[in-house]
Amino acid sequence: MSKEIIEVHYNQGCDGIKMAFIFSCPGRCEEECKKPVVGETGANLEILLAMLNQQNFTLFPYTDRYKYRITNVWATVEYVAKTDRSEPKLSEIKNPLNIQRIKDEIQNMNYAIFFGKKAQSVLKSLNLTDIKIISVEHTGVRGLNSIRQDIYGSTIIKSKSGNTFKRIEVIAQKIIDQIGNIK
Repeated sequence: MSKEIIEVHYNQGCDGIKMAFIFSCPGRCEEECKKPVVGETGANLEILLAMLNQQNFTLFPYTDRYKYRITNVWATVEYVAKTDRSEPKLSEIKNPLNIQRIKDEIQNMNYAIFFGKKAQSVLKSLNLTDIKIISVEHTGVRGLNSIRQDIYGSTIIKSKSGNTFKRIEVIAQKIIDQIGNIK
């Protein structure tokens, strides 16, 4: 295995894994831990990976998120106490130099899952033709709370036990469905 590269916004993952996860930007937790996608977002990603591992072991052989390529559409740490904001501006992430950085970080991947609207906002600018693209909600609290129905179409009732799991199931199903529809 080649030398492992981990930065606040980027994790190289294992050799041979051709799946990339793209999020918006690192925040306070990532800065403190010095790696991407930590805290609740990371814990929810690992629950998601456990579900995906059961459904498609070939594409998702690991339940550990750091076995996969992870990057963010913005490499700079953002949180209100540090930068007076929690997300970058659209014009910043669509800057040609930033777009090239993202392309460089996900090159040689077969699949890229873009988590959340901010990450998905760069898809047209990236103009990826050799990577299969999957778009789903972010695994953070806000992204999950935007999911209103479970995989059976039943309304998720606010503040009920098990809601996070039900919402992550929805994301898992969307990923499996989109992989099945990719030609």
